[in-house]
Amino acid sequence: QLERGQNQKLIPITVIGKTRAGKTSLVRSLQDSTRVLTNRTSTADKLDEATRVFNICEAEVNDSCKLVFIDFGGQEIYQFAYQLTFKAQSVPLLVIDISEFDQLLTENGEDRACQEVCMEWLSHLYLSRPNLDRPVVALTHCDTDLITKEQLQLRKQQLVNITERIRMKLITREKNVSNSSSPLFAMTTFSDISSPLIKVGDILEFSAQSSQADIHALEQALVKAGSALVNEIPGSWYAILLDLTSRKEVPYIKVSEIVKGFRKSRKRYTLQYIHEIGRIMWFQEIQILSGYIFHQTKILSSLIGILYDHAQGRTWEDRMHCFLPYKFCERQIEAREYEKMVKDFRHTGVIEAALLHNLLNTESSLPVQVAITLLKTFHLICGPIGTEDKQKFIVP
Repeated sequence: QLERGQNQKLIPITVIGKTRAGKTSLVRSLQDSTRVLTNRTSTADKLDEATRVFNICEAEVNDSCKLVFIDFGGQEIYQFAYQLTFKAQSVPLLVIDISEFDQLLTENGEDRACQEVCMEWLSHLYLSRPNLDRPVVALTHCDTDLITKEQLQLRKQQLVNITERIRMKLITREKNVSNSSSPLFAMTTFSDISSPLIKVGDILEFSAQSSQADIHALEQALVKAGSALVNEIPGSWYAILLDLTSRKEVPYIKVSEIVKGFRKSRKRYTLQYIHEIGRIMWFQEIQILSGYIFHQTKILSSLIGILYDHAQGRTWEDRMHCFLPYKFCERQIEAREYEKMVKDFRHTGVIEAALLHNLLNTESSLPVQVAITLLKTFHLICGPIGTEDKQKFIVP
C-alpha cells in the first residue's frame, strides 16, 4: 500500500500451437513492437532451433504493465509441461499456421486438420488448467503467395465451424458415457456451449509484412483478455526480481547470497510472492531445495529436456557416439553396458540410477541430488526402486 502507484502489473500469457507455427516469432514481435521472423537456415536444423519444453519472457506494454509469456515448444511431447507453469490462470494464445491448416485440410480432411492445429492443443491445455477463459487465436503465414485472401477467409470460417462441431461431439459423447462426471465438464469454458470457443471476428492475422499496428492489435487483445488476471508486484519487489533474473551467468542463487539489505521476514514474503507469480522457483517447503533460488526458466527446461526431448533418437545417438567410460558406486560402466541401459530405458521407461546420474553429471549444471529432487517434485521421475547398487527410477 505504501508503494501504490509504483506497482508493476504482470499479465500471464500461455503460448501454444504446433512447431514452426510462428509462436516465438510473434512473442519477439510483441517484445520489439515490430514484425520479427525466426530465420531457420535449413530443414535439417528445424529440430535444433525449435523451442524445447518452454521458455518464459516479458514484453512491455507500458511503464507499469508487462505481458509475461510462457512459450511452449510445439512438439506433442511437451504438452505434459502445461502443468509445470505454476499458474492457475493465464490467457491462452493459440498460434496456427493457416497455410499448414490449408494443406492438412486438403490432404487429411476437415476433422483431422482441425485436431492437429487446434483442438489437440486446446484440449490438453484446458485439461491441465480447467478454468482458463476463451483463447486468443492468431493465424500466421497469411502471405498472399501462400494463401489467397478468399481462401484465407474460407479457412477461418471452416476452422471455427469444425472446432465447434468437434467440441459438440465431445460434449455429447461425454454426457452419454459419463453421466456428467467426466473431467471434460470441469473445463468450464471449453464445455460452455452458450457461445463459440473461437469467433471469426476475433481471429488475428499475421504475415511477413504485418505492420506495427497489427502487433499493437494483438497486444491490446491480450491485455483485454487478461484484464482480470493481472498480478501486481510492489516496485521494490520488482527491483529484486530484476536483480535475480539478470544473473544469467549462474544456474541458481543461494538464498543466503541475495539482497542483504532487508528484513528476513520480508525476504521470505518477497521470494514466496515472486515464486507464486511464476517468475522464479523457490521451494521453501522442500529441505534440499529450500536454500536455492532457480531464477532462470532455462535451467528447468534444460533439465526436463535431458529426459523429454523431441529429438530423442538423434540425441541418444550423439550421447553414445561421445560416450566415455565412468564409475558409478564402484561399478565401471563401459560402452556395452551403457548401450544396454539406454536400450532398456527407451523400451520400458525405467532408467537405472547409473545412467540417470551420468546424464545429470554431464548435461545439467545443477548438483545431481538437487536435479533429481526437482524432477521428482514435478513428478517427472518416480522412485527410486530396487537395491542400492541397482537403483532405478520410473520416467512416466
